[in-house]
Amino acid sequence: MKRKTHRTIARAAAALAAAAGITLTAGVGSAHAVSYMGWVNDEAQGNFNFESNGEVVTVRDTRGDGWGIEVQVYDPKTSWIQYCKVSGTGKTKKCDMSFKEGHELSFNIYGIDSSGNMTDGKSYDFTA
Repeated sequence: MKRKTHRTIARAAAALAAAAGITLTAGVGSAHAVSYMGWVNDEAQGNFNFESNGEVVTVRDTRGDGWGIEVQVYDPKTSWIQYCKVSGTGKTKKCDMSFKEGHELSFNIYGIDSSGNMTDGKSYDFTA
């Protein structure tokens, strides 16, 4: 009888631990961890990813076309502006930024060459 009791307690403890783990995981998953992606145009190819939870912008240059990729992040409520730029086929750059939570941010992505010439860009609006 003792063995059966120990097994029952062990199973109950394992089930409780598993349930607690699921609950903790669900809590972490519901945090404000949103990821967005935007692309520039056909002239200069690249993209960016915005992770609102870590306040990180990652910029990628996806084609050897002589253009680098730059992302401008603008907060119209505070007039805050910051840039993240990368150049070179397949290169990636992560930029840690500090956003005011709940603010609507404007992300502008465009190609830029070594002389400072810019392509037409695209704009995306995301909430931090």
